[in-house]
Amino acid sequence: HSCTPTGLFQSLSGENEIFTYPNPSGNQLIISNRKQAISKIEIIDLLGQNVSVVNSANENQYQITINISELRSGIYFLRIKTKQGISVAKFVKK
Repeated sequence: HSCTPTGLFQSLSGENEIFTYPNPSGNQLIISNRKQAISKIEIIDLLGQNVSVVNSANENQYQITINISELRSGIYFLRIKTKQGISVAKFVKK
């Protein structure tokens, strides 16, 4: 079973750093960062309301799987916090 990353960020140097997949997602969303450990992820709806917060289990976590089965279908944003700063990604919940 393999997943192809469909959401990604590019650093200023052009290297891919953060991947979110699968997108659109059903019950789980995976966030992976090649360069920096992820400390916190917030899920925000289109109204700007914070609907979920996930803190990493340890300070060396480069990939986090989030259960999104409780979310309604629609478009959401991820605010991904690392030591380097905060990145934002968009995903679709089926």
